[in-house]
Amino acid sequence: MSKFAKELSPKTKEAILKLREKGIQFGIATGRTPYAVKQLVGDWGIESYTDLIMGFNGGSTLDMKTKELSNCYLLDGKYLKDIKETFKQFNVNMAIYDEQTCHALWEDQRVKGISLGNKLELIIDDLTQYESRSINKLLFVFAYTRVVAQGLSATGSGPVGRRFETSLPDKNFLEKRNSPCLS
Repeated sequence: MSKFAKELSPKTKEAILKLREKGIQFGIATGRTPYAVKQLVGDWGIESYTDLIMGFNGGSTLDMKTKELSNCYLLDGKYLKDIKETFKQFNVNMAIYDEQTCHALWEDQRVKGISLGNKLELIIDDLTQYESRSINKLLFVFAYTRVVAQGLSATGSGPVGRRFETSLPDKNFLEKRNSPCLS
């Protein structure tokens, strides 16, 4: 399946059906929000064949039979204010998925593309409603080369996501908050 597949190839659908006929469960693992993927499997006509959607790079699991969502590695919203303040100097947009919506600090082409690709309504706000809640995934949305020129760069990946380097005065700020919820 492609990154922004609008349809499922007949060959892929046939393979899924063969698995199901053999009693093998089928699931999808992705970095996307499980709510967006649930919409896609409906569009593809395989919702009844899909047992599980693992979203947010393993941070959420949606059981398609019971519709129960379970989460792990949540970001405590109490850190959001500090994160926004720290990244303000880099002019970095941030976005948070909230079921059928994507909330962002401001509208730009990247965040519009994320919302459209995930079939989510884009809502522009200051994200303060998330400061008292757990967050599945906080997206940093920026032009990589512009932000690197300003002193922040993502390098490689570690066991819990990207490692960040920064010229911020508190070099441990990001390391203290390194989490699969940040991407």
